Amino acid sequence: MDDARAYIEKINSYFDVIIIDLPEPQEGGPAYLLYTKEFYEKVYNALTPEGIMVTQSASTSLNNIKIFISIVKTLKEVFPYVKPYIANIPSFFAPWGFVLASKKINPGTVILDEKISSIEDKLKFYDLDSHRSMFSLPKYIKKAINEGGVVIRDDSPLSFY
Repeated sequence: MDDARAYIEKINSYFDVIIIDLPEPQEGGPAYLLYTKEFYEKVYNALTPEGIMVTQSASTSLNNIKIFISIVKTLKEVFPYVKPYIANIPSFFAPWGFVLASKKINPGTVILDEKISSIEDKLKFYDLDSHRSMFSLPKYIKKAINEGGVVIRDDSPLSFY
């Protein structure tokens, strides 16, 4: 079995959805080079024309936001549509970042009211209110995304620690 990078390099226009849930980029760790522009370009190529990907993107707490905003900035170098969001993850004791990215679908303009309403009574967390609130980023995060972060590359990866 291949690692994620070797596998994704072999696929072209295949997936409608790619969900990336990796450990944080720790120097020498297994996911260190799976947060780079080069890796995200391979993910882009693996998606169908209307495909969408989502990735966990580390903590969005004020003292630990560099990784999150750099992932957002890196994805904006590859995908035309990038929409960061946050959710409180009780087991992590912190707000956690995620990013949706797509070639063709703007996640910020998709109207999901009817679809979410039809399933929300079956879910413990997710409903229309929680969906809307996840995409309503606090001011410090919006400011950090606009003013900071670096593009993560194979030759200059970013480490969590």
